[in-house]
Amino acid sequence: MTPAEERIETSRLKIEEQYLTALERKEYPGPEEKVELTWEEAIDKMMVGNTTLIQADFRIVQVEDGRKQIWRRFIPSLTASVSDSFLLGNLSDAFDSPNYRIRSFIGLGNLFDLPARFYQQKITLIGAHLNAELTFRQETVRLYRLFRQRQLLDEQREFLALEEELIREIQKDRNLRDARRLHDFERRQERWKERESQWTSQMNDLLMSKYTQIRVDIDSLPELHYTPEDLNLRDTERWGHLQLSVMAMEDLAEQGRFRDTYMRYLPRVNFNVSTPPLFTDTDGFQFDVDDVRLSSSANWRLDTRGDIGRQLERLKRNKYVNDWRRDRRQDEEVKNLLEGIEQLREVQENRRKLEEAKEFYIEWLSVESSQNPQSLIEGVTRVRELELSLREEEIKIFTEFWLFDEKNWDELVDRWVGGREKRLERIDKEMAYIGPFSNF
Repeated sequence: MTPAEERIETSRLKIEEQYLTALERKEYPGPEEKVELTWEEAIDKMMVGNTTLIQADFRIVQVEDGRKQIWRRFIPSLTASVSDSFLLGNLSDAFDSPNYRIRSFIGLGNLFDLPARFYQQKITLIGAHLNAELTFRQETVRLYRLFRQRQLLDEQREFLALEEELIREIQKDRNLRDARRLHDFERRQERWKERESQWTSQMNDLLMSKYTQIRVDIDSLPELHYTPEDLNLRDTERWGHLQLSVMAMEDLAEQGRFRDTYMRYLPRVNFNVSTPPLFTDTDGFQFDVDDVRLSSSANWRLDTRGDIGRQLERLKRNKYVNDWRRDRRQDEEVKNLLEGIEQLREVQENRRKLEEAKEFYIEWLSVESSQNPQSLIEGVTRVRELELSLREEEIKIFTEFWLFDEKNWDELVDRWVGGREKRLERIDKEMAYIGPFSNF
């Protein structure tokens, strides 16, 4: 085995190499670090690389494996053994005539609770699929918001370029007011660069990528639009159906924990199937159905120490708290949805008023600027910032309702679910190097 110090040094050198590679990538980005993505391409990359979605896939695989494990209990286990004995005074006889055995055993456990286990596993699997879909929707909404944020950033960059040109023209006199204005402009420019850097980082986190420059095709983005009149929240077939189903699964899971605990009060009957050795060094392979032994046992654990009772009390206390939290969460979601409708109505009304007033305001500014050029820049900047702020707020509200809307998700979800098998195959290949001796 490799000495511990040498293994630590080898691991440190490996991580150091990765660190230096990442440092060089940031300092000298190559063409391979840049990418341009359409909406469909970004969705595909997110489906494949997003770690949150990968964990959702793993959770489904884990639950499905749990269902298969119920059937695997009926597969006989095989145990191969070698034994020998010798006198310490005759070490030369060690392992001179060892005994070989192969034994088989099936531990069936309590067959009477088999239907309940199947039922519970089915509910768990349905819940895993529902939670996975909710996770997929949340990550897709994040991606959509980032696309729209990129659009607003690009528009803001174009406006900053125009503003800089106007300032340079006005700054010919180089008075104190112009200098202050230029300083304010430079601060806005720095804030824009910070926002762009944050945007790139968020996109890389979402796609599990390491691009230094990301460009997105806004024209490929599906249009998302709601009006307050569209939002009939009483129609639960369209609004909030998935979220309500997830909450129902949480409630059923809690009931299942109570059922399992109460079942501990009942007697348990266990069944085992065993055979004599299937192979010995003296008789070779042998198997006779008449030698198969079915053994059963029943035990009834009386709760004399109160362990089951205490577990039930903990479950009851947890249920009391969880019910309160669930009601609170539901009230908050309903409150946020209703407030969202009012906010949407207000934002759309403000955008309409701004569009109506903008033309006259700009015309007034153009007249005013002949006397005071600085007022043109300040006025146009205020209008532009207000417009971007309203659009950003509208996008946020649209996507919040999109998360609850059943109408526009079927195609995307089917595409994600349909690609799960290929995604898992690819991940299995990438994980092939992982093992207990991978670093030895």
